[in-house]
Amino acid sequence: MTPISFLITGDDDFTIGCGDALRARGHVIAGVASRSGAVRAWAGAAGLPVADRIGALEAGGEAEWLLLASGPPVPPVPAVPPEAARAAVRRGTLRFHDGPQPDCGAAAPPAGALLAGATRHGVVWHIPGGPVLVQQSVAIGPEETAASLIGKCRAAGLESFDALLCKLAAGDLNAATQDIDCQYKSKPEIVPQAAGRLDFTWPAPELARRVRGLDFGGLWNPLTTAKVRAGGRLLLVSGAHVVETVAPVAPGTVLHVTQESLTVASSDGAVRLCGFRDTSGQQVALYPAALEGAELASPGEAEAKALSAERAALARDEPHWRARLARFRPARLALAGPGPGGGAGGGPGAGLASWNDRQLALPKTFAAPEAAPELVAALTAWGLHSTGDWRAGLAWSTAPMVAGAKAHPGHVSPWVPLGFGLEAPEEATIAALAADLAPDLAAAARGSFAPDLVARDPEITAFGMASVGISDRAPVAGTALTLTPEGDRLRLWYDAQRLDEAALDLLEARLALFLDNLAANPALPLRALLALPAAERALTLVAWNGPQPADPPVPVHQAFEAQADRAPERVALVSGGRQMSYGALDARANRLAHRLIAEGARPGDRVGMYLTRSFDLAVAALAVLKAGAAWLPLDPAWPAGRLRQHISDAGAGLVVTDLVLAPILPPSAAVPVMIGGGADARRPGLDVAGEAVALVTRAADASGGVPGPVMLTHRALSAFCAGIGALADPVATCFDATCPGTTWAWLAGPGSCASALEMFCALTRGGQVVVVSEDARLALSGAQGASLADDLTRHRVTVLHGSPAMLQRILDDPGARAALRGLKQILLGGEPVSAALAGELRRFTDARIVRLFRPCGSALYTMAHVIEGGESGAGPLGRPLAGQSVYVLDKAMQPVPVGVAGDLWIGGPGVPGRHGDDDGRIRRDPFAAGPGHAGEQAQMFCTGERVRWRADGLLERLGPRRRRLTICGETLAPGEIEARIARAGGGSRAAVAVKGERPRLVAWVEAVGAAGLATIRADLVAHLPAPMLPAQVIALEALPRGETGGIDRAALPEPGAELRIGGPGDAPLPAAGLEAEIAAIWSGVLGVSDIRRADSFFALGGDLCGAAAVLARIRALDGLAGTAPHALFRFPLLGDLAGHLAQQRLPPADRAGVPEFDRQAIMARRRDMRRRSERVAP
Repeated sequence: MTPISFLITGDDDFTIGCGDALRARGHVIAGVASRSGAVRAWAGAAGLPVADRIGALEAGGEAEWLLLASGPPVPPVPAVPPEAARAAVRRGTLRFHDGPQPDCGAAAPPAGALLAGATRHGVVWHIPGGPVLVQQSVAIGPEETAASLIGKCRAAGLESFDALLCKLAAGDLNAATQDIDCQYKSKPEIVPQAAGRLDFTWPAPELARRVRGLDFGGLWNPLTTAKVRAGGRLLLVSGAHVVETVAPVAPGTVLHVTQESLTVASSDGAVRLCGFRDTSGQQVALYPAALEGAELASPGEAEAKALSAERAALARDEPHWRARLARFRPARLALAGPGPGGGAGGGPGAGLASWNDRQLALPKTFAAPEAAPELVAALTAWGLHSTGDWRAGLAWSTAPMVAGAKAHPGHVSPWVPLGFGLEAPEEATIAALAADLAPDLAAAARGSFAPDLVARDPEITAFGMASVGISDRAPVAGTALTLTPEGDRLRLWYDAQRLDEAALDLLEARLALFLDNLAANPALPLRALLALPAAERALTLVAWNGPQPADPPVPVHQAFEAQADRAPERVALVSGGRQMSYGALDARANRLAHRLIAEGARPGDRVGMYLTRSFDLAVAALAVLKAGAAWLPLDPAWPAGRLRQHISDAGAGLVVTDLVLAPILPPSAAVPVMIGGGADARRPGLDVAGEAVALVTRAADASGGVPGPVMLTHRALSAFCAGIGALADPVATCFDATCPGTTWAWLAGPGSCASALEMFCALTRGGQVVVVSEDARLALSGAQGASLADDLTRHRVTVLHGSPAMLQRILDDPGARAALRGLKQILLGGEPVSAALAGELRRFTDARIVRLFRPCGSALYTMAHVIEGGESGAGPLGRPLAGQSVYVLDKAMQPVPVGVAGDLWIGGPGVPGRHGDDDGRIRRDPFAAGPGHAGEQAQMFCTGERVRWRADGLLERLGPRRRRLTICGETLAPGEIEARIARAGGGSRAAVAVKGERPRLVAWVEAVGAAGLATIRADLVAHLPAPMLPAQVIALEALPRGETGGIDRAALPEPGAELRIGGPGDAPLPAAGLEAEIAAIWSGVLGVSDIRRADSFFALGGDLCGAAAVLARIRALDGLAGTAPHALFRFPLLGDLAGHLAQQRLPPADRAGVPEFDRQAIMARRRDMRRRSERVAP
């Protein structure tokens, strides 16, 4: 058969079916024109040219036939004018019709056949204006609905498509024999009377047939819906069945009622109605007590005629409003409280508003009647700007619409959507906007739409009531604010239950300023006219920002030195039975600082600290800052690859460590320096600039990729500690300038900059730091050994900082949660705080609960919010910390109105320093003021977070631009894991998500084999911390894609038990030996069987609580009592952990695989450091 070439146009799965049939038979598809995302995705996957219209296809004129492959009634295919069809193809147009003849006349032939009582239907393929080439019969069953018959027509269309292709191949364009009549072509009953209202004086079979004939399922319904009025509501009905009755009763009498169905008497029996929805398509439940025995009214002759006439009048503009509603997104005014849920018909409760009003004088320009279109356009623009969504719409209402809605409740909408169709309305002039609204206003002058249009059209997905309306007379029911022009005045109707006076003051001031600006400059684009009033600008930029210090904050080590001078004998650090005073800590830090300087450390250098959480780490941190260098935190639990990367990226020349950790420090360009010091206990006394780098850490930015180095200056670190210290209530005892009664628990890992928070926020204010050992941190409570609860109670800790997951673990342990009672402050950060957690904390402690917020790209907390009693955990972000500045800006870098979403920018000392230009994310801060901002050199940083100001001055988070995952109490940046997988997999795309009832991290990767999976696994183990290792890495031929081409994460397949990270080839463990013993311990803790050598404890679902249990059981094994707390974190894979522990069992002289110091190489690197420092020394 000679291939035939086609252009296809259509917007449904029938179009895809025809295309698949053409390709299966070897025909050519020269192009596809469709508005449907599904059809366009299918065409793209098949490598076919695709466009939204025929004229945009480059293949136009080359194909033989244009196939109008629209199935039965769904959103109509793009209009193809005759001249466009002639230009598109060489031979002609072919069209599918879901009726037995092309000229059946009904808007929906299958529904028409059912409403007319037909027992047989058919479909045809024809040439428009020409012969019917193929006709096929379709049987109608006794319980057929419009939706099911449409499905049969689709199937018949595809079945008969073969016959059409055969005729085309044979060159046969003669008319086919037509033996199916259009039985309903001229019958008036196929047009639903009374706008679909059921008349119970009809026989029961007729009622059931009417309901089934108007039941289109989820397809576009061009007719109307079956309706009843019950309990004061107009309800849509989608199901009906004839039932028998015992005795005749009056038609319309309710014989039986449940929440889902009504059995109603008819003229000859009864019918059971079900599938009730409101006019917007939402399912509703019935109230049996109110309906039992009631009599449902049937429309009388006059009412039926009036409803039919009203429905016919509304149908004329239905295509217009259908298109508008399909793109309609109701404008939401964030300053307004939730509404009563008004729909197209006003909705239940729409009349419960408490309307008040204010009046605003209009500029003379807009008082004239001829200026009405420009005024409506201006009010629409202002309303959308106040909601922050230019693609949304308002509600426009006129007196005739309201009158129609009152005359026919539920059948006529009292409002229509009003919005702009321009690509960028804010860049247009008011004249252009008025012209854009003209078609909508003209259609509105003729009437509104039938409310059930929303239920009939599946393309209308975001329907709801807008917060802002415009009317010509009265407030629009369901809105929070309605603007009504009245001559030279503008009346602002507002619902006092949803808008308070403070919010209305903001809105009124904005509106007045905008109208004045517009009247004075009508030719300017709106963007230049929608300025913030001075008072609102001052609120968001100054009054609601953190209080600025009178003087720039001093570096943290100098603040610590001031406390040491004030009370050198005061206890600074305590751990178990050991303690260290401020004076002793200062002296030890001074000695180490001199040693670091002697080793070559100079101001600006990076010095790594490879130490556990301990007194030594506190000494080293202060010593590095005293030496003028920057602290690079390193965690001994990190894998070697990650440690090397951190040291290399930061350019560290020295690493402070101890004799225990030095042998396992991975080789790098940095010189190891043993903790300790010389004889000189004097302070180095270096003059450290506020802009010098104090701490180097990492933070994932808004792109969600691999976290990059972030440099925190002395000014930033000092301001941060001061801000935390002045948090919430400045008169609280623990936040005084000098607060010896404050005791902080130091729980943060040594590789986290949270260690700086927990150390310096106490040491700079004269407080005490309880250094919680790793054993105690893992063990919450218990009779054996140290525990976190012991530390909190014995040392009277008053401030506890941690993640919500950690606090939840404490609450879940009866022995540990009792220790919470002595706390004064609980600082929660790292992940959202649930309402359940906040409520449970209040049951066990009177401490003030503070939620801290760290935006994307920042290493430090920027905002805080005290969770008050009765408030849910998922509340606002709060206010900026003292000394910090935050701005909510639009794309033009201008402050957005209160209640409008914008990008969060950080100003002041909290701006993180970064390598490179950050793609414009760091800019000069034009709003900076005060000595804490470094004047003209001040910068601000775009976090990538979307936020908005509330009317009470609190910030509300709308979401980050990058994804975040939380597992095992760790907040992860999935982009880093995905980027690592892509790098190891040769550029393969990857996706990461948390799956399962017991949350586990799973990764999916494209187009890699077993060898590729093994390479990826080895790379992840070498570079990612244990909690970031996926439990499984699953290879797929291709990752699922959405309509936009992005990864469809919801469609990622569920992981299978056999697809673990080690791969199916990982051999089982022997029945005995250390590996088997550890596997048994893991199985007991995790409840997981068949553990292999390549399995990761954390990937299998382990967390800190489980790690504590595993550690305790391992220490009970012969020869392993001294197992280090971080062993499981350094060696999360079972095979690696067993190998490490096997070495511990050997005598020191027999241990293998532990790298020794190359002392000659170290000495050579030290000499290089000294020579370099001598060259740069003054």
